[in-house]
Amino acid sequence: MSELTERLKQQLIAGATRPLMQDANQHWYTGSELNLEENVWKNYWKNKGIGHNDIVLVGITNSVTYSLVTQSLWDIGSIVQPINPEVNEIQISELDE
Repeated sequence: MSELTERLKQQLIAGATRPLMQDANQHWYTGSELNLEENVWKNYWKNKGIGHNDIVLVGITNSVTYSLVTQSLWDIGSIVQPINPEVNEIQISELDE
């Protein structure tokens, strides 16, 4: 785990009972809620076979989900490559060329 991910994790722990992040619907999440949701994402990635040094394209708008997905991938050692959520499969396939 990098220094960045370690500090982010410590913020979740320190803010376990405090509202730390608000979504577009004005719902606030505590550090405990965010930590729990991040662990759900980490298990999802592991079950999909994604892990250390895997490059993952993330096409999500700026949101609580984006933060959780990014943090969970960093925690398992994956490399996050953000892309525009409007990108389609044809454009993505052209990245390999």
